[in-house]
Amino acid sequence: MKNAAETFIASVPRWPNKGLLQALRQSLARADSGEFTKTDDAAREQALRTLCIHAEILSGGATPPEDASLRRDQEMQLLRQGLGQARQADDRVWEAMRIEWLGLSAAETAVHDELELRFMRCLKGRGR
Repeated sequence: MKNAAETFIASVPRWPNKGLLQALRQSLARADSGEFTKTDDAAREQALRTLCIHAEILSGGATPPEDASLRRDQEMQLLRQGLGQARQADDRVWEAMRIEWLGLSAAETAVHDELELRFMRCLKGRGR
């Protein structure tokens, strides 16, 4: 699969977004380095969940009750960083988040699908 991905990446003559190309290369590098192994589904899920919750905060979307404590933790972290009032994001922030999402390896299918649905809802509802 890695060879097929590398062949595909090499076959694209011009990428519309250099960030996307970089995210794909980073994802492949993580696969090589073993940062995310098959036994490390929890780390992949946590990275996707954190990004999803960040998108929900920025879009003003709701977070399911099972992730409410993670959302509070993330909001507190933003407040400590002085970003508590800056909850609106421009297109560059959303594009960076989209690229980050694509650069992360998938988690267990059911979990990934649920998080992806939440993340896509935020992308569609941004800037309400």
